[in-house]
Amino acid sequence: MGLLRRLVWSVALVALGAVLATVEVSGKTPLQHLGAAVTGPVWHGLKAGVETAYERARGLLASKPVEHHSPEDRDALNKLIAKRAPP
Repeated sequence: MGLLRRLVWSVALVALGAVLATVEVSGKTPLQHLGAAVTGPVWHGLKAGVETAYERARGLLASKPVEHHSPEDRDALNKLIAKRAPP
């Protein structure tokens, strides 16, 4: 039963691929419409935005952590640590 089901799905998907490659809709095949959409300006804008976000995130993760404590805060923390440290 599994072999028959796989064979039917394979034939159906090959037929779908043939239809997408040969049937014309508005003068172009669906694959040509898809190709035009992928290479269009909207796609390039989306790709540029994703690359920018990736580079920003990569820069943030690669940089050293930034300390946001003032010198007074650091001194107070060092005093607390010195009090609790065993002699």
